[in-house]
Amino acid sequence: MFKSMLTCVALVSFCLPALAAPSAPKAPLVTQVSRLKYEVSRSAVEKEIGNGVKQLASFTGLPAFDDGPFSGIRVSGFSKNCLLPRFGVEEGDVVAAIQGTQLRGPGDIMEVAKRLENIRTGGHVRVEIRRNGETRTQNYLVVE
Repeated sequence: MFKSMLTCVALVSFCLPALAAPSAPKAPLVTQVSRLKYEVSRSAVEKEIGNGVKQLASFTGLPAFDDGPFSGIRVSGFSKNCLLPRFGVEEGDVVAAIQGTQLRGPGDIMEVAKRLENIRTGGHVRVEIRRNGETRTQNYLVVE
């Protein structure tokens, strides 16, 4: 169960597999448009991810209990191959919600994962992150 939860964290929290599509040559993975807005290339994600297990092993995602009960996923221990920094995620961040769904347990993570499978080019993904006591919402536009 814990292994599948971590897999979902990797997949859901950063929308990587939901963005997979046929490859296009040399598209940038992520382009930061403004402080909290990013464009994410479906084709570049597919190419960069390749082996999802390898990407899952590039960071640690553990339940956060900042507000008492399970309140999100705290990410840390980024390896040099970790893609999360390119998505604007920093070590110690807590991914608290995705697409408006608060991450309060494995069931929420699975629900979000299913919804993200339907994200298409032109779709938007919102990720609520807690960092240093402040909450921020990062927005990702899926581009070809």
